Amino acid sequence: MQFAPIRLAENIALLQKICDEPIPPTSYTISNGDGNNERVLSLRQEREVVESLSYLSTYSSEPGNVLALCIEEGNHRLVVSVATNSGVTPNLETGLNSLVKLLEKEHAAPCTDHFNFLIRRAVKHGRARVVRYLGLHSEARPHVATAARLGNALSHDAQLPSRDLQDLAEVLRQLSEQFSQCPSRTGSSSAPDNIDILVSILDVADKIWMSHSDELKIILDHLQNNQMSPTDKESLMTSIGHLGRYKPATSRLLKYARKYSLFKKIELKLVHMNPFDLSRALADRNGRFESGLLNQYLHRPTDSQGSMTDSTMRAFIHHHGGTAEVWAHESRTKVEKYQAENGYKVHAEIQLILHYESRQNVVHAPRVVKSSKSACFLCDLFIKQLHGRWYTPKTHGVVYDRWMLPDLASLGIQPDRLRDLEMRIDKFNAAVEDLLLDEMAKGKRRKKGPREYDIFSLAPSTVRSDASAASHETIKPIAAASRDAPDAVGRGSDSPEGSSISLDNAIKPLSSCHDSEDSARDDNGTLSPITPATLGPDDAMADARPIPLEIAPIIDLQMGVPHTHKFKPETSAIRLHTPKIHIELSRCMAEKFVSGMSTGILDSSSRVIEVEAEWLDTEKTGRVSQGDEGWKVDLDEHWNDLTAPEGVLFGQLGMQVKRKREVVRLTATYL
Repeated sequence: MQFAPIRLAENIALLQKICDEPIPPTSYTISNGDGNNERVLSLRQEREVVESLSYLSTYSSEPGNVLALCIEEGNHRLVVSVATNSGVTPNLETGLNSLVKLLEKEHAAPCTDHFNFLIRRAVKHGRARVVRYLGLHSEARPHVATAARLGNALSHDAQLPSRDLQDLAEVLRQLSEQFSQCPSRTGSSSAPDNIDILVSILDVADKIWMSHSDELKIILDHLQNNQMSPTDKESLMTSIGHLGRYKPATSRLLKYARKYSLFKKIELKLVHMNPFDLSRALADRNGRFESGLLNQYLHRPTDSQGSMTDSTMRAFIHHHGGTAEVWAHESRTKVEKYQAENGYKVHAEIQLILHYESRQNVVHAPRVVKSSKSACFLCDLFIKQLHGRWYTPKTHGVVYDRWMLPDLASLGIQPDRLRDLEMRIDKFNAAVEDLLLDEMAKGKRRKKGPREYDIFSLAPSTVRSDASAASHETIKPIAAASRDAPDAVGRGSDSPEGSSISLDNAIKPLSSCHDSEDSARDDNGTLSPITPATLGPDDAMADARPIPLEIAPIIDLQMGVPHTHKFKPETSAIRLHTPKIHIELSRCMAEKFVSGMSTGILDSSSRVIEVEAEWLDTEKTGRVSQGDEGWKVDLDEHWNDLTAPEGVLFGQLGMQVKRKREVVRLTATYL
């Protein structure tokens, strides 16, 4: 077991580099029965209790506060076990205790008032989460509030039967009245009136989701993308869906509490496991022989050369350049970095599963584990490889390279059970390596990339030679090229400026990608999407075209890990991605930002510009949100124009691009 975690860490680092989403988001069905009559709850009922309790107890959308929950049937009692990625917080423990105590009361003496009490406690516990789904948090703008988006959707559509529209309009009117009573966004989170209003809004959201979701979906499908972007449509449906789940989850839990004696006594169990410490394995030179797939390849015995694994590795490395040594070094460097930063986490689902796998005195072990977010690819794979007795409802299919197992030896597991777990972990490791070889055989898969309307372009079509051009760069939303263009989008401006395009427009939210033959030609007569020779009336959208994926290198940012890129004079552009932010940045854009400061720099066009991009972690994002540091671009704003100060990238704080809760900071310097 000493080298199994380092083997796993290196394999995961390589897998994330090759393919960070091996499978698409997947939901799993569940059987009606479980074949065990000794249990009180069927498998389906257990899933409903776990999902409802997990939903009401989730209080934060922060990645570090992801929780997982499962229930254990004891002797006339229910054990609720909970874990988070970063350790259970007092807020979570207090909130969960208040929920389960009320369920005990409902079992002892059913009362209609308990519904209001329970949903109020859930809202008070998870107020920040509710407010965020409503679009009322301090960072939001009024136009992105959920009610505002609903009203916007209804105002643009007149193609549904009038009765359907009237019914939905009445519900929206109720929602609007509730919103008008909301206190200031900075008001007290514990004010009774505040909680009452939020509960009333959840009641309206439940009506929309349960009775009008089909009509709302049809309305959104009818909207053109320049009326509401596909991202906003998806966000609206997601928000309504989340808000509409509070009442059903509350009702379901109270129903089970009344019916089953398990709810007579509910015990809360908090679980936390630290990740395996890789320090010893990293320091052991002999450990390289037993580490990841690349090191296995480098140190393979002579008689195994020529095997399928060997030929697959050689073909992959030959196709993508470099050597096995280089790839192995990159993987090892990432592992060392994460270990030094204490960056590895044991995901909450894995903590719960291994907690119960290490115990022997369990009457009826949990079968369903549910996270506040969908399970990641590795958690899902681990559950499948274990023994088939655990179930999780869905996975988003993404690989997180900070995923780690705990130190099994520290869990006090009986020797025979420990050996069994170690064998299963070896099986899991082998499954990861099989997947790696499959992906290598396919060749490195480039990300599909975001929809083009989500790309924030800092790749201008031209750069004016005079220094004054950089002093104030105007940023304007681009209206749709045509009403029928599927990906064309405007940020909602109805003013004439919303559709005007100027060569001075250095930063733009992009419309759909055009074919390369429509691109202008550069001075050498070759096709260039970023340097058109002229821009006439018929070319109004030419400077908004994103650089094709095959030209612009794609860089996937990791949270908290700065990435640097050197723009040489001949470099065109790069694309920087997080899950929600997609930025296109060119050398000429960097020069444009600095031109107002470069009067003392001779022949700056021949200098190398180093740009640093960092997806800020939660702590840094919080500091940015609270202060006025640097120059900020909020991609969720309904802006018509923004003014970029000269030399913004070359300032100490640079420029920050924000979407939802993600922030990317860009800074630059001449080398």
